[in-house]
Amino acid sequence: MSDGSINIIGTAEDLRRINPWLEPFNLTDAEVLALIKLIGDAIWGDIDLDEFWQKLQQYILRDAQTQKKIAVAASRRRLMDFKDDIGDVEGFIKKLGGDNIVEAPIVKKAPDPEEINKKLAQYDWNKIVGIERRALLEEIGVSLKDFVRWLAERK
Repeated sequence: MSDGSINIIGTAEDLRRINPWLEPFNLTDAEVLALIKLIGDAIWGDIDLDEFWQKLQQYILRDAQTQKKIAVAASRRRLMDFKDDIGDVEGFIKKLGGDNIVEAPIVKKAPDPEEINKKLAQYDWNKIVGIERRALLEEIGVSLKDFVRWLAERK
């Protein structure tokens, strides 16, 4: 059980990055934070699936069909892993018409090389090593793969 307080790591931008399934819904920052908190509350057992649905309808101010799509996506992507603790997640998805809801595929955008260069060029990477380097890359939103590619282009 959680203590009922918001215990979210990171900003709405961080949460969008680690939850790419949110992208098609164009949620506001407040909606992203509220949805992630609701998911956490359901996982911790603070709310049941019916309450999850009721609160989602209160916090995500969209048309009913979009609310259902968001609830189904959250259930499939996050709640399903905890179905033994939460309850009948499959039944919840069916109740929302989830069998007929097809999720939009997650399309990863190719990073803009100019943007990556701008972010990386401002640091002296020879002086930043190990975990500090990884933490800084995460903080500025550059993947390790893009960093290695950027370094290779410099040599």
